[in-house]
Amino acid sequence: MERNTHLYYMKRALELAKRGEYTVSPNPMVGCVIVRQGNIISEGWHERAGEAHAEIIAIRKSTPELTKDADMYVTLEPCCHYNRTPPCTDAIIKAKIKRVIIPSLDPNPKVSGRGIEMLREAGIEVITGVLENEALKLNEIFFYYQKTRLPFVILKWAMSLDGKMVTSTHDNKKLSSKESLEHLHLSRAKVDAILVGANTIREDDPLLTCRSDEYSNNNPLRIVLSNDLSLPLSAKVLQDQDKAKTLIVTTNKVSIEQIEKFSSKNIEVLVTESGENEQVDIKALLLELGKREVTGLLVEGGSKVHASFFKANCVNRVEAYITPYIVADLPKKLALKPLDFQAMGNDIFIKSNV
Repeated sequence: MERNTHLYYMKRALELAKRGEYTVSPNPMVGCVIVRQGNIISEGWHERAGEAHAEIIAIRKSTPELTKDADMYVTLEPCCHYNRTPPCTDAIIKAKIKRVIIPSLDPNPKVSGRGIEMLREAGIEVITGVLENEALKLNEIFFYYQKTRLPFVILKWAMSLDGKMVTSTHDNKKLSSKESLEHLHLSRAKVDAILVGANTIREDDPLLTCRSDEYSNNNPLRIVLSNDLSLPLSAKVLQDQDKAKTLIVTTNKVSIEQIEKFSSKNIEVLVTESGENEQVDIKALLLELGKREVTGLLVEGGSKVHASFFKANCVNRVEAYITPYIVADLPKKLALKPLDFQAMGNDIFIKSNV
């Protein structure tokens, strides 16, 4: 009976945590529910990096009389160190919470069990392991970054049914539906940086910003790989640096004069050692991005850039949009509707009349 109770309130805490998925990075998504005598008396979630944590918000929404001897369900071990905000453990102890229920330890070395230890030393019972897998999945990017200090790399692309990543006019937008494009922009809002290659800039000239109505200001860092800095200064990603910053990554084969062409326009150029075939060293780049607290990296292409990440064994997840068109070398793409899908082992069989 008690286990079902723990599951019920932890599910609610996880629901609350997810509300911060577009705004809390590099912090984790955290939700908190305070329960007294079988009733929820207060809730909270971490809304934005640098602002109050979920536990603090939930405590503030209640009163000392109600939090005393109450149970607290929180989706991650409470922090016990000063950073952008004070430690949550102090507030929990002061609120005289009787019991704290969590899914897992915080992988941050500054916490990692110390929060639990402080609570127990204060006489607070701590229960762990409740919906642990669900909590780990929710904060997959955060956990990976804390353990490796490297960005969690997501490769994303859109392609036609015949495997073409772009149309004959190199217009990616024509491959994706309105719903897919909205999903893409929301994906951008979740990460700290977007990366493309120089060919994508020259051929498509994308903005690489988040144009979702609700999260239009959540513009991640725009990263462009260019081995020889052969980028047009008129490219859209090099404009409006006050709205979204751009980082150009190149090799040590370029000249100071080439670098100054961009740095004079307030565009940062990062020079790395040359990797295979005198290209940007992907592993070295990821180490540098990790130092800059880039926890999630969305790699949008093109195909050569994707291949370089696969070759470096630096891919955590792939995401693809498959659109119901045949592109081939046709002057105009051929639409196929409706499509019939069928799973066949690990494959997907697709059928459509033309």
